[in-house]
Amino acid sequence: YRRFALENEMMEKDAEPIVNLYRTKAYPQVFENYHVEVRRQLKDNDRSLKNCFGRKVKLLREWGQELFMAAYSFQPQSTVFDVVRHGMRQAFEDESRPFEHMRLGAQVHDSLMVNYPVPDTRDEWHDLATFIWRISQEHMRPELCYHDVAFRLGCDAKIGISWGRMASLKLPPEPDLDLIVTHVQEAYALLWEAEQTLDRPAPAEPEWLPMQIDQQLIA
Repeated sequence: YRRFALENEMMEKDAEPIVNLYRTKAYPQVFENYHVEVRRQLKDNDRSLKNCFGRKVKLLREWGQELFMAAYSFQPQSTVFDVVRHGMRQAFEDESRPFEHMRLGAQVHDSLMVNYPVPDTRDEWHDLATFIWRISQEHMRPELCYHDVAFRLGCDAKIGISWGRMASLKLPPEPDLDLIVTHVQEAYALLWEAEQTLDRPAPAEPEWLPMQIDQQLIA
């Protein structure tokens, strides 16, 4: 709790109950099971760990709390990074029509940044909706396995008129293209309307839609 207090600029007496509640009420299984299991793996496997993609790391710090903290972070964080990298590769290799005009931007740890042409026709809007659904709900959601339990991580999508002005999209549980188009158009209209109210010359309407696909660290 001392580190929590320092990083959040608060008194230790205020930080201690928050940390205790986090450990005992919010996520007790993390500390009682996951942390114990990670330390066991370090001990039994010569300080080596594997993530859900089989990527292996050997931690060489002095045996102690700093080593354990790095170990606790490795499996979830490296798995999320590898999921995004997997999604980027899948999107690049997808030769279907909705992916023809996509421009990959960058991988930023747990996010994939892409550009997509602003649609004109109904078919183009459906291509955009198909692209959003497939990249966020298929390419970026491979099946993973941890201790013989199969699962998929969640994924969110955002669109914008620039990288600095974006809005989250509401994705339906099923690939309803018309509904996805409606959500995209509503979010885009709100962003563009807000842009017009700023005290500066109105920019030209963009020809490309910036999009951000965010990987969640929850199933």
